[in-house]
Formats: sequence, C-alpha cells, structure tokens
Amino acid sequence: MSLIRAPKLWAVIVSLVFLVSASVGMLFLINQHLGDRNSLVVRNLAIDFSQSQTPTTAYVKSIADKNALSYLKITDGGSLNVVSGNDGRDFIGSLLPATSKETYIIEGTNYQAAFIMDPNSYAGLAMGLFILLCVSILAGTYIVALIATRSMQTASTAMRKAVTEKKFDDIDDPKLKEDVQNTFTQISSEMSELKKENEHLKVLVDQDSLTGISNRKKFRYDLSTILGNTEDVSISLLAIIRATELTSINQTRGFARGDQYLQDIARIVAEVVKKFSSTITVGSKKKPEVYRLSGSDFAILVPNANDSIAAQLVKDFKAAFDQYTMERDIESAAYTGVTLIRPGQSEEHVLARADRALSEAQTSSVNSGFIKSDSDDDFLQGESHWAGIIQSIIDHRSILLQQQPIISLSFNARCYNEIFTRFVNEEGQTYPTETVFAMAQRHDMLSKLEQTVIESILLRYNRNNLTNQRWGINLSINALLNTTFVIWLERQMLKHSDICPNIVFEISENILECNVAASIRLFDMLRRVNVKSCICKFGNGLGSFRLYRELKPDYVKLDPSLVDNLERDHTSQIFVRTIIEVSHRLGCTVIAEGVEEYSQKQLLESMYIDAVQGYLVAKPGPLNDGDVGTDPVSSNNNQGVGNDNSDAMF
Repeated sequence: MSLIRAPKLWAVIVSLVFLVSASVGMLFLINQHLGDRNSLVVRNLAIDFSQSQTPTTAYVKSIADKNALSYLKITDGGSLNVVSGNDGRDFIGSLLPATSKETYIIEGTNYQAAFIMDPNSYAGLAMGLFILLCVSILAGTYIVALIATRSMQTASTAMRKAVTEKKFDDIDDPKLKEDVQNTFTQISSEMSELKKENEHLKVLVDQDSLTGISNRKKFRYDLSTILGNTEDVSISLLAIIRATELTSINQTRGFARGDQYLQDIARIVAEVVKKFSSTITVGSKKKPEVYRLSGSDFAILVPNANDSIAAQLVKDFKAAFDQYTMERDIESAAYTGVTLIRPGQSEEHVLARADRALSEAQTSSVNSGFIKSDSDDDFLQGESHWAGIIQSIIDHRSILLQQQPIISLSFNARCYNEIFTRFVNEEGQTYPTETVFAMAQRHDMLSKLEQTVIESILLRYNRNNLTNQRWGINLSINALLNTTFVIWLERQMLKHSDICPNIVFEISENILECNVAASIRLFDMLRRVNVKSCICKFGNGLGSFRLYRELKPDYVKLDPSLVDNLERDHTSQIFVRTIIEVSHRLGCTVIAEGVEEYSQKQLLESMYIDAVQGYLVAKPGPLNDGDVGTDPVSSNNNQGVGNDNSDAMF
C-alpha cells in the first residue's frame, strides 16, 4: 500500500541507486582503459628511447595526441626534461579518480612518464553520466510502476474479495478501508434504487395506465408463450370481455364517466378471476392474469383450465355484470367470449375463436357469455352469424326506440327529444348497439340498417301525430361517405315534408371534419328539405369555429368533456362562453350535453346556455305509442329539473 501512496519517492531512490552503480562502473572502465593506454605508451616510448631517440617537446606532444592523453611529461633522474600539456589541469584531474596523474618507469631507460586524460574526454564522461541518469530514472520508474501495478492488482483482488464477500478486514490501510466501506455502502444504495426504478419501469411498460392491469403488449407476449411451449400439454383458457356501454356513456355522460366505467369492469373481472386462483393454478407456476386489450376489450388467460372451469367463469361473470347493471341502471355491463387453447395452435385462430364466442354472447341475453371448443375454427360461420342477425333486424324491424328530452333554459329556444335506437332479438333481449352498427359496417350493411332505423322513427312520429314535438335523429359516417344514402334521405324527407320542420338530424363533429366538402353538401341538402341540423360533440378546438362557419347548423351540442371539466377549468369556461356568444349572434341554439350535477347546470345558466341534456334532468326512457308529444320548453317537461340525481348511475 505504501508503494501506491509514494511512487515518486521510490522512483527517485531507485534512480539514484542505478545512477551511482552505473557511475562507479563507468569510472572503473575508464580507469581500466586509461591503464591500458598508459601501458601501450610506455611500451612505445621504451622502444623509441632504446633506439637512442631524444625526447623532444614535439615528439612527446605527438605521442600524447596520438593516445588521447592530455598531460605527458618525461623526467630524467627526477628532473624535468620535457613537458607536454598544461599542468594546471591537474586540479580537475584530481577530482575524478579516473583522471588522476599516473607515473610509469620506462624500462631500459632513465626516464619516467606521467599521464592524465585528455580534457575532451570530460565532455564524453558528462554525456555518459547524463545518459546513465536518464536510463536510471526510466528504469526506476518502470520498476516502481511494475511494483505498483502488482501491488494494485493485489489490492484490487483484496478489494474485490472484500466487496463480494462484504468483508473488509483484508484491506491493510485503515483510511482506504474506510473509504472502500463508504463507497460500497453508497453504491449498494444507488444500485438498490436503480433496481427499484427498473422494476417500476418494467411494470409501467406492461401496465395499462387507466385500469392498472396488464396491457395488450403483455397479453400478446403471454399468449405466444403459452401457445409456443409445445412441451406443455396442459389446456389453458382465453376469455375476451367487451364493455359494450363505453361509447354510449362517453357520448351521454362524458369521458370521465366512461373511464370510471372501464375501471369498474376491470375491477369486477379481477375480483371474479381471483376467486379461481386457489383452485385452478394447482401444479402451475403461472396464475390467471387480466389484460386490457383496447378501449372496451379485456382478456383473461387462465392456466390448467377445463370445460367446467370455463362454464363456472362464464356463470360468475354474468352474475357480477348483472349486479353491476342493476346498481348503475344501465342496459348492459359487458359480454364474455371464452375458448380453450392448446400449445401449438396459432394466435390468429384462438383469437378468432374467442371473438366468435363473444359474437355469440352479444346476440344472446344481456351480459351473457359463450364458450367455443378448442377445435372449432369455423371463422366463416362467425361472420355469417352476425350477417344473419343484422339481416333479421332489417327484415323484422326489430328496433326499440328510446328518447331523452333536451330541456330548454330559455323561452326563445325550441328544443327537441333525442331518439336512441336499441336492437332486440325474438326473446326481447337487446343487442349491444355499437356492436350491431360495427358489424353492419363490416358486412357492408350499414346503409340498409340506417335506412331501416330512420324509416321506423319517421313512421312512429307520423303514427303518434306529434306535430308539437321535435325529434332528433343521429346520423353515422355513412351519411357522408355514401352518396346513394344521402339521395335516399332527401327523398324520404320530401315524402314526409309535413314533419320536416320537426326533425333534427345530429352528426358528430369529428365525423364532419373527416370530409368538409361532403359535410357542406349534406347540410345544404337538409336546409333544402327544411330539416334542422345539429353538430354534436362540438368544441374540440378552434377548428370547430371553421366548421361552424361552413355548415351553419341550427343547433350545437357541447362535448360532454367540456361540461365535465367546466367547474375546474377556467379555460373551458372561456371557450364555452365564446361558443355561446358566437352562436347567439348567428341565431344558433347551444345545448350542453352530459349535465349530471346541479352545480354544472347553475354555472351553465349563468353563461346563458340555451338548453341542457343529461341524467340530471332526464334519463333515456322508452318511447311508447301512447306518449303525448309536448314541446320540451313547456312546464310539463321541466318537471324535475334541479333534482340532482347525478348518482343514479355512478
């Protein structure tokens, strides 16, 4: 650990050790080399002097230069005879052992020779020492780095072991031990938070935001897992549940109540499935799970199921939905289609089979369920089943009419009763209205069905002679897209020209926005035959005013979502006031739809709204032949206004 703490100090120490060692070695080699050269010079001088050559200054200098010697003197019997070089350099030479003066006796003569190194060699010695210094530093740094690396590896291994086993006693350094413990605690806390957040995000990805149950993505994954596990031979159950009243509640009571309705259905389904959890999951790791597939559709996957479980599930669902229908005073709650599935079957087949069972249930009694076997893949039979039901409705005019009055809050506004359509079977049980229209559109029978509905309403009006009452009839998107239907409608109204002023055709704003040109043609036709027009679900945005200017309707119905948020949202209040003011200037009657609270009605009255419609003033009721039509502005139709029955359904 100390090496890791002071690597620079160790690098200096190691470098100095290398430098001193290398310097001593270099000086030893230089002395050795100088001794060799001295011996060579002495030998040459001995040969020269033996030949009786007189040592002159020039001769001695040449010998010194030739052997890279700086100082060379020849003495004879102790007295100076010849000197080459500068004796003043002896001071420098004395500082370095390798350059100290050396004296040799020249054999066979009376002469002696003394030498020192050439001063030029000092520069070479200094360069060599510098190189040695650099090499020493590099070597020391490398060694220290190597030692530090190994020490760090050892420390890392110790810390890894300490973190893994949560034992920090193997760390020698107390401060480092404390730092590691604190860091480990912090990281563990952060990892725990990240794990929780990851689990939360995983739940959100697979969860429906409105109901809190699993969503369609999770359903498709679980279904494919069950069908793809060919090693599992057990039978599972798939159920599709459709909340058929969602569209009606959204239209008449607002989207907030529609959301509450879906949450209630999800809760009921979860409660019914929970009863089976203790009995149908024996031997299985998976439990039944509930999913929301789309706006009004739910699904259930139940492992280890059989025919008796399916029958009991359908029975319990019907009982729960019937109870909910009675408590909330609605026509129906939901229908159930059930089928058994096996691994190896395709997703398309099992889903189509469940949808076929759901279709059978919707054409049976209210809130009923239907079970299809796991081998019934006759899809064409399912399609022809609905086609036959719709054709039977058209042929026998199996239509039940209901009405909901629109109550006027102004003596200048003449209002009307909105007519609702219900379809019944031979036993008098009603079919889900939205499902019937959807299936009629799928089978290209919507135009004929809508014609039958309008004919039935007009015949009922003529038969009751309701000359002092206005009726409102809803039109679908078929009125825009089908030119033949528009021509037929114009002829029908011309045929009943005496009642045209008392008929109001309603069509939703979002449908009109799909094709503005076709919308203009439709409203022009209605004006030609002296029929009133109404844009319902009005007020989705500023584009509403452009549509308003192009179509010039006689009535506009505020979207229920505007009314629902009116007391809480100041922006909605400003928007509604603007609609009312513009409409009054253009002679158009403004109706607030979906009024369920007395406080809403009071606020709307303060804004000078023309009329209100909703469960506060009147619920949809049967349209009997004995009904005596009265103008909704009269006192009879204002009875009960102000009695808050907003809790009748929810």
